[in-house]
Order: sequence, then C-alpha cells, then structure tokens
Amino acid sequence: NKQICRLISAQFFMMIGSLPILVLSLLFFVSDFSHKVRAIEAKCSACQAVAAELQSRLDEEKPRNSLDMRGRLDSQGNRYGEVIKYKDSELRFVEMFETLCQQMRDYALVPSESETEPSESWVKARGDSEIEKKLSGSAKMGGKKNKLDVKHLENFCSGLVEETEEDLIELIREEQHNRDHIGDLLCKHLSHSCKVKPPKKKKKPQIKSEL
Repeated sequence: NKQICRLISAQFFMMIGSLPILVLSLLFFVSDFSHKVRAIEAKCSACQAVAAELQSRLDEEKPRNSLDMRGRLDSQGNRYGEVIKYKDSELRFVEMFETLCQQMRDYALVPSESETEPSESWVKARGDSEIEKKLSGSAKMGGKKNKLDVKHLENFCSGLVEETEEDLIELIREEQHNRDHIGDLLCKHLSHSCKVKPPKKKKKPQIKSEL
C-alpha cells in the first residue's frame, strides 16, 4: 500500500511539475497563431479587401422589420418584452460577419505594375478576365499558390474581424461609415494595417522686412 501511495504521489508531482511547460507551450502556440494571422503579404491591401466586402454588404442592406422579442405573456394575457430595431440587433451583425471571410476566396495576390506601390496587392480576381491575365502558373485562381494565398487571407480576415468586431459594430451602429470610408475606419484607425499619412505642414508666409 505504501508503495502504491508513493507511486501515485510521484506521478502527481510529475504532472504538477509539467504544468508550467504546458502553459508556456500553449502561450507560444497562441502567440505564434496570432503572429501568422497578422503576418501577411501586402497587409494594407489585405485589410482593404476585407473592408471592400464589408462595404458591399452595407450597401446591399435593405430595411428590415424590428425584432419582436415579446414572446412571453403576463398574468392578464398581454405580451411583454423588447422590440429591437434590426439595425441595432445582434442578428444584423451575425449575418454581416458570418460568411464575410469566405469572400476572400475571390481574391488573388497580383503583381503591381507601379514602382511607387508595393510589389504585390490583393485584388478581386474571380470573374475579371483582365486581372486573371496577370496571374500565371499556380498563382492562377484555383492554383496551388493561389489556394495557399487565399487561405492566408481568410485567416487574416478572421483575425481582423475578431480583433476589431466590437469597435466596428459600435461605429456601424452610429453610422460612422456613412461619414468616413469603411476602409479608413477599419484599416487605419482600428487595426492600423495601413499607415496614416501625416498632414502636410503649411509653410508660414515669409514677411519681407522693409529697409
């Protein structure tokens, strides 16, 4: 019995001793995954691609009836509960974000023709013959490289939405997207995926001194 107790105690302390290693491994995995989500080629245009699809959904929205949550009856048989405007409801944003990142499958990493722009950028290529002509080999839509690129873009989109969802929902509810471009809100101010150009300094007028 003593030997069994010692064996159980030894195994218990071995498990306890390995906990810090397991925790560190988990933290490393989460950190590594987060890095992979953030680390994507042409990050600014990747974010702009997500913003473009989100803007498209906002533009296509149609007026919807309020959600009647009055499903319960009081002692007198009257219904009670909340009536929530669709535009403020959670349902609206579930439908808006649910399949958003699947739209990234229509994009491709296309070489840039401009020397002043990044060497590649994310462009909606599916169904656009002019864009598809610029793709070659496995970079073509459905090719091995394109599938891998799209997978990275979908992961980036998922991480971006998860990271900014609460702030983005608040801005949309306040209709801030009607005053500022959704791409600027998402990519410059919320996620900082795109750099904000500093405002140009105005030159002070020179006052000529009279001799």
